[in-house]
Amino acid sequence: MKVRTLEMLSSSLDDEFAWRIKELYGIHADVKNAPSPSKNGRLRAGVALLYAHWEGFIRNAAHTYLQYVASRGARLEQLSTGLLALALRGRLKEFSSHSDVEKHIGLVTMFRSKLGESAKLPTSEALTTGGNLNSERVRQIVLTLGLDYAPYELKQNLLDAQLLHLRNNIAHGKGLCPTEPEFESLFTEVLDLLRCFKTQIENAAVLKLYEA
Repeated sequence: MKVRTLEMLSSSLDDEFAWRIKELYGIHADVKNAPSPSKNGRLRAGVALLYAHWEGFIRNAAHTYLQYVASRGARLEQLSTGLLALALRGRLKEFSSHSDVEKHIGLVTMFRSKLGESAKLPTSEALTTGGNLNSERVRQIVLTLGLDYAPYELKQNLLDAQLLHLRNNIAHGKGLCPTEPEFESLFTEVLDLLRCFKTQIENAAVLKLYEA
C-alpha cells in the first residue's frame, strides 16, 4: 500500500515502530531475567536484535517518507536540496563518470530548463544501509531527507564503536559480549534515537520540510 496522506504516513510509522519496540522489550526482559549460565547468550542475542531493529526501522521509515513525498507530485524545483539531489542522482552519476562535454551540457541544460518538471523520486532501496548502518550512512540518510543530524552526531561513538562493533563481532561468530549495564545503556540510547528519527520524519511531513 502506497503512503499518500499524513494519516497513512503516521499510521505506517506507528505500526512499524510498535512491533519492533514490542520485540525489543521482550528480549530486554529475557536479558534481565536470564539465570547466570545463559546470561551472556541473551546479552549477545539482545545486541544482535537491537542492531537489526535499528537498521530495519531507519531503512523502512526513510522509504515510507520517500513514498509520501513522491505522492505529493512536486516539481523538481520545489524539492528540498537533499531530495533534489536524490531525484537527480542518476544524472549526477552520469555527469561524474563521463568526460564527454555533451553529457555535461545536457545536465546543465536540464538544470536551466527542466526543473519545472514533475520530480521522480526513487522510493525502492533509494537510501541503502549497506548492511552496516554506521554513523556515516545515518548522516547520508538524514541529510538526504533534510532532517537534523545533530542528535545522531552526538551518538556517533555509540553507533560505531559500540552497537556496530558488537553486532559485527557477534554476527561473525566471535565471543565478544557486553556487560549487562553496557547493554542497558545501549538499549536505552538506541531506542531514543529510533524515537527521534520517527518524530523527525513526522514533523518533516507536517511542516513540509521536503519543499525548497
